[in-house]
Amino acid sequence: MNRLFPTILFSTFLLASSTIFAQAPASYSESKPYSPILVETSKVLYNKNSKEAAELKTSVPDPVAESIANTTVTIPVSALTRSGELVPGLQPSEFKVFVDTSEAEIVSVQTKSDAMTIVLAIDVSPSSQKYLDLIKSLTSRLLSKLRPDDKVTLITFDRDTKVLIEPTSDRASIAKAMTRLRTGEGTAIYQTVRDLYEKKLALIQAPIAILLMTDGIDTMSRNTTYQMSLHAAEMGNAPVYPIYFDTYDPAADPKVITGLATAPPIPVGYPALSTGLTKDDSVFGKIYLTELLKVSGGRPVMAEDLRAGKMDGFDSIPSELIARYFITFKLPEPRKLG
Repeated sequence: MNRLFPTILFSTFLLASSTIFAQAPASYSESKPYSPILVETSKVLYNKNSKEAAELKTSVPDPVAESIANTTVTIPVSALTRSGELVPGLQPSEFKVFVDTSEAEIVSVQTKSDAMTIVLAIDVSPSSQKYLDLIKSLTSRLLSKLRPDDKVTLITFDRDTKVLIEPTSDRASIAKAMTRLRTGEGTAIYQTVRDLYEKKLALIQAPIAILLMTDGIDTMSRNTTYQMSLHAAEMGNAPVYPIYFDTYDPAADPKVITGLATAPPIPVGYPALSTGLTKDDSVFGKIYLTELLKVSGGRPVMAEDLRAGKMDGFDSIPSELIARYFITFKLPEPRKLG
């Protein structure tokens, strides 16, 4: 296998590619701008210069911007070939880290054999009901791929977030908790993701990853916006692996039913709470999940591929997490707000 010489842009990176990816709009980011890659759209779905984005920037301190010289930062990194194969045995000299355009001094590059915790966050809104059997099957499959000491916590979300079981390595308890899956009402995915990063994950010391089973469509979040959710993920240290459910049903789309030529426009800034029925809602859900995996360092898995028996992308997640590199580096210079 050819060796790689990875360049890290102050976030976890993946070198995997997929034919499902196309260009989508750039988005708000507290770090270097990026281009999401899941769906193609010409819409400006929100404006990073909006009043809401400005309020977020002023109300949430940026620890990088306020840090001093020689402060160290540790980030987890997955190194993959373009065909998705893991790249083991990389040496510190084979990495470079840049903060903006300044190269940072790498203090150490380590791998960890510690037990990890998988946060399995499951969308139980009505639109995901047809995927419940697949969810249960995937959970059993995931447990069979984990090491005995690895832990799983089960969380469901609709309009509210519920913890079915706290982190545990007891496989029987996890299987029992799965029997309590029930379909709820609405979806508050923005609130759920923000709460996970800012509250739940802060209590877990082990290496963490989030498997997020959802269509990405939000209909119920009222205290957390699209940007706030992404910001929480960007500031966190756990990759998100969206297991994407395509829940769009043309038979339930008001635009299709009424024969409208175009759907009502999605407003610039934070989108209005939607019914989750239109094609635009479906596209916007994909964009959200794309940006979420981009800022967190994960990658997508398509539920329809899993239904078709294409399990490689899902099965490789545990080994990919175990093989992560943890890079500790010094920030290159004092950084100030502005």
